[in-house]
Amino acid sequence: MERQDYIRFIETWMYRATRQEEMVDEADKFISLWIAFNAWLKMTYGEDVQDKTLIDKVSKNKELQIIFEELLKSNHQEFLENISELETFSIIDMRYPNDADKAIKMENRDFENFIKVVYRIRCNLFHGRKDATDKEGIDYRLICLAYNSLLPLFYQYFIKYFQRNR
Repeated sequence: MERQDYIRFIETWMYRATRQEEMVDEADKFISLWIAFNAWLKMTYGEDVQDKTLIDKVSKNKELQIIFEELLKSNHQEFLENISELETFSIIDMRYPNDADKAIKMENRDFENFIKVVYRIRCNLFHGRKDATDKEGIDYRLICLAYNSLLPLFYQYFIKYFQRNR
């Protein structure tokens, strides 16, 4: 894909991630957001790079780290509340649901840890291991937390990215 094709693709999925229609829930929005985020990852780090490597690379992205830290220091109440609640969960690797040693937790408020937790939630959802239909359940709550914390971060990055590179 050409750069402009990536940008149009990302814009489309960012729009879908912020829709307000009645039938669209947080799980739908998170999936849309992740598709946009993943397109940006591929555009930035390469099409032929595996997901695990993409997450390792993006976890070191200085610009995203700065925005993450700015959001933590700001009065962005919803972001702070989502991060605080996310810290209370251990995210099981659903490939090994009985192996507590493979669970991860957001033990400190740094971007690298955050992106790995969100990616684990994404993996569990995308591979059919998170129940997005039980709106009262823990799985759905984790999806909501992942969406509501990744959206402001990626959105702010994307706006800055467009201002610099359009």
